[in-house]
Amino acid sequence: MNQQTEFMFQQALQALQNGNSKYGESILLGILKSSPKYYPALHVMGLSRAMAEDHLGALQYLQKAAKINSLDAGLQYNLAKAYGALERHHESLPHHVQATKLAPQNPEAWLNYGRSLSFLKKYPEAIKANEECLRLNPNYFEACINLGMVLLTQGEYSKAFEYCQQSIKLQPASYEAWVKFAGVLLGLYRYSEAIVASERAIELDPTSCEAYIVGGMANSELHQFQIALTLFEKALSINPGEEYLLGRIVNIKRQIASWENLDLLTDQLIGDIRLGKKVCPPCSTLVFDDSADLQSLAAQIWVKDKLGATSQRTLARTKGAEEKIRLAYFSSDFREHPVGELVQKIIELHDRSKFYVMGFFLNQKTGDAVERSLEGLFDESIHISDLSDADAEKLVDSRSIDIAIDLNGYTDGNKMQLFANRIAPIQVNYLGYAGTMGCDFFDYIVADRYVIPEDKQAQFSEAVACMPDCFFPPPSFMLGESVNDIPSRASQRLPENAFVFACFNNVFKISPSIFAIWMRLLKAVPNSILWISSSRPEVVENFRRYAEAEGVAPDRLIFADRVSSKADHLQRIRNTDIFLDTPNYNAHTTAAEFLSVGVPVLTLSGNTFAGRVAASQLLTLGLPELIADSKEDYFNKAFELATDKAMLNMIKERLQLLRTSSPLFDNATYVKNLESLYLQMQNRQN
Repeated sequence: MNQQTEFMFQQALQALQNGNSKYGESILLGILKSSPKYYPALHVMGLSRAMAEDHLGALQYLQKAAKINSLDAGLQYNLAKAYGALERHHESLPHHVQATKLAPQNPEAWLNYGRSLSFLKKYPEAIKANEECLRLNPNYFEACINLGMVLLTQGEYSKAFEYCQQSIKLQPASYEAWVKFAGVLLGLYRYSEAIVASERAIELDPTSCEAYIVGGMANSELHQFQIALTLFEKALSINPGEEYLLGRIVNIKRQIASWENLDLLTDQLIGDIRLGKKVCPPCSTLVFDDSADLQSLAAQIWVKDKLGATSQRTLARTKGAEEKIRLAYFSSDFREHPVGELVQKIIELHDRSKFYVMGFFLNQKTGDAVERSLEGLFDESIHISDLSDADAEKLVDSRSIDIAIDLNGYTDGNKMQLFANRIAPIQVNYLGYAGTMGCDFFDYIVADRYVIPEDKQAQFSEAVACMPDCFFPPPSFMLGESVNDIPSRASQRLPENAFVFACFNNVFKISPSIFAIWMRLLKAVPNSILWISSSRPEVVENFRRYAEAEGVAPDRLIFADRVSSKADHLQRIRNTDIFLDTPNYNAHTTAAEFLSVGVPVLTLSGNTFAGRVAASQLLTLGLPELIADSKEDYFNKAFELATDKAMLNMIKERLQLLRTSSPLFDNATYVKNLESLYLQMQNRQN
């Protein structure tokens, strides 16, 4: 080695160590000009560029160094880091492998290997890499956090909790430790504790948005929506480009009818989704835009981001002629929830000579009446909420399922990873999510020819399995004919002689434009009121304020309290004259309930699955005149019914006759038709 070159190299190192990177790099460049293959200068130049966050420049020097000496563990480690800094994690993997092979006792090499594996969603390998790092150094703070986060993605909540708790013990004043711990507590449904942990994280670093987001999500789960909105908006002010945050804000604003800037934010959200940006969970798109293409795109973005490239297993099971088809229903709503209530009759009436019916409960045990009922109705009830994804998959595999029916879709509590890995030869999207999953691991969606017309089927990634009548199940609880049990209007705070318009849809389905139409109706029909199901203080305040702005006395809006008894609820809503549905996302269960007790439902049919369900019910029932095709038609129909008593009475009389004879309320026929679809799916599979 040239002594002059070595002397210059030492000078460069000294300059770099003293913080004079410009001078140090100028010396290194001088060395490389005369000795372009001088390995130490190439390596150190790459490190210096990395320190300056010129990661592309660093990579170029390190690649040149690797051509000279590929067996330097430090070089392989730094190459892997450079690729990682450029988010070229796939290209970093060979260098991580080399770094850990050449220096297997270096915990940092394993730590960084685990990071790249996590970015690539290679979670089982990431767990092993982080575990090896901690074997070498049990007190490695970053490895505790990283392992906790990877375990969280795999549903290993208890283990994730332990590692995040350990990270807090190692560094109790670390923002990162507290914010990750808050995220784990959120996954464990320990929402109050998650709020406390997020608040501690905010104290430690008020400028980082992750803690505000976790705190917002925990408050949202506890229905503290105004607090959640404030936290989300603070996070957005810190990082306007934070993934999925804008969608969360729009969703929360709709939950409490906070409509200031809502149209502007929604337009921005729609534009961003069309650009392929990660801005909105798919479920939220069902309500704010009347476009199945947009809903499909949002789902595709979500699947690609959350699940990465899925590798489905090939499952094929040949059944004997006399062998029962093994059905498995999956839901986090096998409890007092519309989905849990609706499927009870289906499970009860399934033909056990043809089907063996299992229920996989994704929710934590509630002990409520619906959960207990379903546990008794399934041939086998299996609770998997506390299992990791890997353990849940093993348990599901042991049941040899023929048809797996997902009742969640993209709603909270889903176990999408199971379906992405393929747990049954046939996988079905049914009931819980009125839209496409936008992926290749659901084979069918159960619908009907109205909610998904033939010319719209191309917008769905699933094959459409059509029921002959409305796809929506009949309500499992039906009242008798007696009207003597109807509570008085006074008991519901309703004026005795007023005309009662009602909308018992979730508040998030109510848009400013449909509310404006309702206010026009109240002004056009003098002795009328609007009965709304939410009694949350902020919702009441907002709706009354909007009514006053539209020139309607706020006391003409009556807000119903929640009742625990289904029978009491169905009895009280018989005080309604007309139910006013919401467009884009119709009443589904609520429409069926009002129709079942003889209350006419006026709907505005849309262009998406979610926006056509009530119309499908009305068509099956035989009352197409209650379907409007435009907002003006919707207003005119409502006004005519409210002011023409003879016409309204005629419709109510027809409804009373139809509700006892229509397929819409025939559980036995409905289940037979559903079973025919399952048999067709199975026959095609064979």
